[in-house]
Amino acid sequence: MSKATQGYDSIRERADDSPAERVDLREWGAAAHVEVWSKPQRSRLAMVAAGYCAWSMLPWMLLAARGYGGSPSPLLVSFLLPLPLVGAVVSGLAYRKARPPRFAGRGVAAITLFVHGIHLTFLALSLAWAGASESGNRLACASHLRHIGQSLTFYAVKYDSKYPPALDLLILHADTPPEVFACQSAGGTYAYAGAGLSAESVTRDHVLAYDRPDNHAGNGINVLFGDGDVRWLERAQADHVVAELGAGHNPPR
Repeated sequence: MSKATQGYDSIRERADDSPAERVDLREWGAAAHVEVWSKPQRSRLAMVAAGYCAWSMLPWMLLAARGYGGSPSPLLVSFLLPLPLVGAVVSGLAYRKARPPRFAGRGVAAITLFVHGIHLTFLALSLAWAGASESGNRLACASHLRHIGQSLTFYAVKYDSKYPPALDLLILHADTPPEVFACQSAGGTYAYAGAGLSAESVTRDHVLAYDRPDNHAGNGINVLFGDGDVRWLERAQADHVVAELGAGHNPPR
């Protein structure tokens, strides 16, 4: 081997051993990949989902600020029900679009989807509870009116067959509990139509007491008739009976 060949091999070995001149394409590619993908883009749809989630809570905040503490009515639930439905769709799309590592925001989309799920569940349960509780409230009001009818009969026996000029006199003169005069649905009172009537002149068609029209969300009223029977009247028939009583026609025509 010549001296020139030995010198060339020696220089090549030193170049191979020098870390400054060694280039590993695999390491360079990995470094470039990390640099490119380490800064994911913010998903605009996820931000929209977060904003809509906050906006959908605004009606409840306004109700809380006004001191609303009761269970939501079916009308209110029907009005608010589309909010979590639309929000769940938007959050689901945002979760699907925010695919890492290119996009960020999947966590935000998951949180908003969870919130909308709770909101939707609450409204659905409120709607179911409102329907079930309203049926019970109608029965409770019918029971109250029957009790009032019995108290009116007891009062008439004591006072020459005459009915009292006001219902609250039954508390003192007929030992009627005060809670009987409160509607279970709206917390209101009952309308009295027996003033000036007597047990001798009253027929089965006379109205002695009835639910106020807004006691059961305007769906109808319970009516206590002269024979002690209590019947539920739907909205159209209830409006007719109330109008007739307001015009001074008892029994209603």
